[in-house]
Amino acid sequence: MHEDPRCSLANPLFCEVEQPGLGTVRSVRSPLTFMQSAMLAPAAAPLLGADTECILMALAGTSASELGRLRDQGIIAA
Repeated sequence: MHEDPRCSLANPLFCEVEQPGLGTVRSVRSPLTFMQSAMLAPAAAPLLGADTECILMALAGTSASELGRLRDQGIIAA
């Protein structure tokens, strides 16, 4: 792979993304292109648990006080 130019940054399908906790990683853009839109660069993956509170509140109806209790008990991270 390191010697194959099709898998290098010379190929517009590939780019580098700064991934928190890992550093710079090679990533793949979407192969789909549209005439009226620029090719979007991929974003870093979310950190594990980054959306836990939002999901618990939106989907499970968890209250702010319940989230506090879950954090205090170490069930979810702060």
